[in-house]
Amino acid sequence: MKNLKRNFVCITWYTWALKEQPVYTAESFDPDIKDSCWINLTKKGLDSIAREVEKRFAGEWPDLEDFHLGIANWSRFAHDYYAPPGGEKAAILTEHFVLPATRYTDKEWKEIEKRHADEVITHWSKYCPNISWDSVVGYVPVTPFYAAKHSPNYGPEGNWCVIDQDPPQFGPTRPIPELADLRNFPIENLYPCSSGWHPRGGATSQQGRWVYKIIAEKNGLTPPPEKDWTKIVLNASEHIKY
Repeated sequence: MKNLKRNFVCITWYTWALKEQPVYTAESFDPDIKDSCWINLTKKGLDSIAREVEKRFAGEWPDLEDFHLGIANWSRFAHDYYAPPGGEKAAILTEHFVLPATRYTDKEWKEIEKRHADEVITHWSKYCPNISWDSVVGYVPVTPFYAAKHSPNYGPEGNWCVIDQDPPQFGPTRPIPELADLRNFPIENLYPCSSGWHPRGGATSQQGRWVYKIIAEKNGLTPPPEKDWTKIVLNASEHIKY
């Protein structure tokens, strides 16, 4: 348990209210990009990813030059729910990997919240000229510090997956081999199934489905239906535009 790693999957989630939908430079040669609900804004190649990871492992804040910014824009499709009706305005989530909550003091994190917002706008505007502080109505800065303070299960590092997803902490050995097999869990009739458990981190139905299969097996209940995921993936791929 002492060797569990939980300081790498630490991210910022900033939600932005914008006066208009972003317009990407790339639309000039790829018009469909405006209808993407998830876009990663980064350099081509792996060198910048390696530099960014090395800096985080060294306890240093990522350089703006090597930012890898995720953009989630569901307001493009469900604008009447995520943003005011009409589709002109936008509500967008940005995601960026940073340092764990324990790296800085409370006061330092409050300063970082604003500084990182400036970094996001600066980086975003390189790919999207109509994004600037003039186009921002407001934003909510969720950092690893914020996550750790508001949801203790993410603490103390504010890890988005509770614990990291490196090979020893992924799949059948998550969180540790001795606790991964819930059929032999040391506390009878307790079946943990959150982000820190098998098979992986994140808010998914996978953990609960796996636990229900074990409960159904133990109590003679109807197991959840099995699906041929190969066919499902192949059918879905026929509708994907490459």
